[in-house]
Amino acid sequence: SLKLNLYEFAGGTASVVATDTMVGGKFRFEVDSDIDETHRMIVSNINVALDFEFWVEKGANIEISGEGLDLSKLNIKSNVSAQETEKRFIEATRTEISQKYLFETEYIPLRMKYYEVTSPEEKTLMRNRIMELQMSMDSIDGVVVNKIKPLFETMKPDVSWLNRLVTFAQNAESEKDTSEYAMLRTQYERMDECLKSSTNGRRLANIIYPPQIIKVGDVVPDIELTDTAGNVHRLQE
Repeated sequence: SLKLNLYEFAGGTASVVATDTMVGGKFRFEVDSDIDETHRMIVSNINVALDFEFWVEKGANIEISGEGLDLSKLNIKSNVSAQETEKRFIEATRTEISQKYLFETEYIPLRMKYYEVTSPEEKTLMRNRIMELQMSMDSIDGVVVNKIKPLFETMKPDVSWLNRLVTFAQNAESEKDTSEYAMLRTQYERMDECLKSSTNGRRLANIIYPPQIIKVGDVVPDIELTDTAGNVHRLQE
């Protein structure tokens, strides 16, 4: 048996909304969500490198099947349209998902054991192996980024598409790769106002259109602001 947690994402944070025990390879969750819009949920057990997400909305009916815990062999049947978008990304990177899973099955238990080991020599060996595994997984992530990039312009923007685009943008930001920003801005302009005003939409905008810092001596335009009493004030005042 294996304990599974079901996490629900709301406003950028995740919380456990249900638990179940996998018995004979089967589990079941029935959840009444208070969130109206389409959003993500994750089934997870970090101890065995099991961590997969899917999209849900009111009235969602989802069936998950697979072979063991290998995420590359998962099959998710869903009546949520965003899951079809996610499926295209998964299909394009299925080989890399399988490769990373193999590394994670060694990496996660090794990290947990590392803090229990007292021998300096053993700690050094474990630390070196952990670093090797991390580098291998980072390399796979780089391949995934390059594989999903061409998909953005061929797909209709939705919440799943945007979630992937934000991850791509965050990677470019962390790598200080501003050469990707032109593509990201082009894709951003394809989005409707609902997507732009979402949490992920605002995240993306903050990356590709970072707020400018006004320095002493800079000329700023005159603007009007209204206080809580309804009085209008101008910046030049």
